[in-house]
Amino acid sequence: MIVKKILDKNNIHYQLKQIKNVRIYELDDEVLLVTISNNKNVFSINRRLFYEIDNKLLPYSFCLEDTSTNNLYYIKIEEPNNFLRKSFESTNKDTIYFGKEILQHRIKENELIVEIKRIGDY
Repeated sequence: MIVKKILDKNNIHYQLKQIKNVRIYELDDEVLLVTISNNKNVFSINRRLFYEIDNKLLPYSFCLEDTSTNNLYYIKIEEPNNFLRKSFESTNKDTIYFGKEILQHRIKENELIVEIKRIGDY
């Protein structure tokens, strides 16, 4: 919910799609910001949802919200080093858990605002 408040407060336009604890914000038809909320720092994404995001052919980032501690984690998925795609392609697993790749990228709310504002001219 933190991300939605940030977007609304800063008048950043978005389209929202929500599936359980995952929210996909499409910002200015340019980029996707995917948020996953959990009350612990254990986050995952299933294969179907990942490919739905990946097939939009827009750059995307993930912001994970640990609601038990109010910690935020942020990572921009850069091509060609998309660790999520590589994980799904190299295994038959239906769900991939985020690990060190994102939990080492803790971000403060004001830093997240800066990252989001880089997307457009706000």
